[in-house]
Order: sequence, then structure tokens, then C-alpha cells
Amino acid sequence: MFYTNSDILIFDPLAFDTIKAQPNIRITNLRIFEKELAIDSFFENKHTLNLNYRQNYISFDFTPMAYLPLFAQRYEYKLTGINQDWRQVDNNFSITYTKLEPGNYTFMVRPEGVDDEVKIAELSFVITPPFWRSWWFITILSILAATSATIITRNRLNTIRRQSDMKRKILETEMAALRAQMNPHFIFNCLTAIDHLIQNDEKDKATSYLSYFAKLIRNVLDSTKNNTIPFYKDYDTIRLFIELEKF
Repeated sequence: MFYTNSDILIFDPLAFDTIKAQPNIRITNLRIFEKELAIDSFFENKHTLNLNYRQNYISFDFTPMAYLPLFAQRYEYKLTGINQDWRQVDNNFSITYTKLEPGNYTFMVRPEGVDDEVKIAELSFVITPPFWRSWWFITILSILAATSATIITRNRLNTIRRQSDMKRKILETEMAALRAQMNPHFIFNCLTAIDHLIQNDEKDKATSYLSYFAKLIRNVLDSTKNNTIPFYKDYDTIRLFIELEKF
């Protein structure tokens, strides 16, 4: 018999002969960076504990709930996602995990060497990732990256098109300048030379060079109608021009 200022306690040691000892264990405390966190409400309501990514240094304290000599029963623990198999508890009844990655976890502890009917003490918790590793942030970042790449590509294509158009206009201007090289002075010289052949009764040569001159005029006039012309036609025009220049 024991008594206090307000209670009287009666203890009968013989009664333990008829009580079958059932080893059990309970998670009593949770510490994050050695700072205690109230967890009773999570056990009562069976809620999952939510932690942020910085709260990744976690210690679990637990204690046997059985009328057994201290250390007469061994215990083992496991943290899903970290421990594949059950591991034996040391004598301080405290387990610490450091640098846990974001994810879902369940810490479990049970008596060692007992059947599966014995209740396992467990506590589930979630470590949420930082916002830059969350799915919505990655989705937004991917959309922004795709949009930026599309805009950059479109601007680049527009720049290439503008440069191509500019080069095309330069080539057209150069072509116009080349065509304009057949000036009136050149035409006058050709006609004068052909007339000279006729006056000297060299009709065959006059006919030949007149044919060259007619073809050259026709090629130049045909070329002015189009922005682009085949290479063979340019080659033929240059050949005729050189022949007449030689003449």
C-alpha cells in the first residue's frame, strides 16, 4: 500500500503470477533538430504528419509498455523508404535519421521475436519538397521554357528570312546593274561595225555578227522579265557579249 496527499495506492505483487506479460511499445516523442514536436493529436486522429523539406533531421523516442524487467525484451524498428529490413533497437530507445529526402515515410517499432498479432507502433509523416521541386513549379517552368524556345526560334527564323530577302534584293540589284552594262555606246559600236562589214561587201561576217547581236538583245530583254534566270542563259549571254566585244 502506498499513499500520497490525495490518493491511496494498493499493489499486490502476487497478482502478477496470473497476468500473462504482453510486451508492447509506444512512440512517445518526436524531435526535429532536437526540438520536440507534439504528436498526440496525430495518434488520436490517425493523421499524417506534414513536414517541410528543411525538417529532415528527425529523432523518434519510444518506450516499452509492459511489466517486464528493463531490457528483458528486445525491440526492432524500420523506416519505410530507408530500411529494407527490421533493425534492432539499442538500449537508449531512440532512433535518429538525418538528411531525409522529400517523400512519404512511416516509422514502425515492434517487440522482437513476437507474433504478428502484437500491435506495431507506427507514425506516418510526409516531407514536402521545396516549391522548385514540386510538380506544378516544374510544369510552369517547362511551359515557360517551351514558350521561350518557340519565341527565340521564331525570331531567329524571321531574322534569317529578312537576311535572305535582303540578300535576294541585293542580287537582283546586282543583276539589274549587270544588265544595264549593255549601254547605248556598246550598241552603237556593234551596229557601226556590222555596217562596216556590209559596206566592205563582207556580207557573211555581217550576217553572223548581226545574228550574235540579235541573240544578245533577246537574252537581255528576256532576263529583265524575271528575277532569276538559269545559269546556261547567263553563260550564253556573256559568251555573246564577249564575241561582240572581240569583234
